[in-house]
Amino acid sequence: MVWRVSSLLKAGFECILLYMRKRYFSVIIEKDKHGYAVTCPAIQGCYSQGDTYEEAMSNIKDAIRLCLEDITSSEEKTLIVNPSLLSLAAVEVPA
Repeated sequence: MVWRVSSLLKAGFECILLYMRKRYFSVIIEKDKHGYAVTCPAIQGCYSQGDTYEEAMSNIKDAIRLCLEDITSSEEKTLIVNPSLLSLAAVEVPA
């Protein structure tokens, strides 16, 4: 069976087409005595944690997805920072 994109959209398959796209976000991972904390600086207030590195990475993916769903359903599109505006740098501070 061949489906035309226009008929899929009319049939309410917009969400499937949206989830087929991949987006990449930088994250900051910090290890401490309790496990791992992960932050996505591109999305204001998006962070998670996990006991292991793998759990923390899985959890931040869920957190990013949920934040994007929330942003998409609201008018607040400014919560996502353009990734080209982010950078990681080291600074020297006298001791």
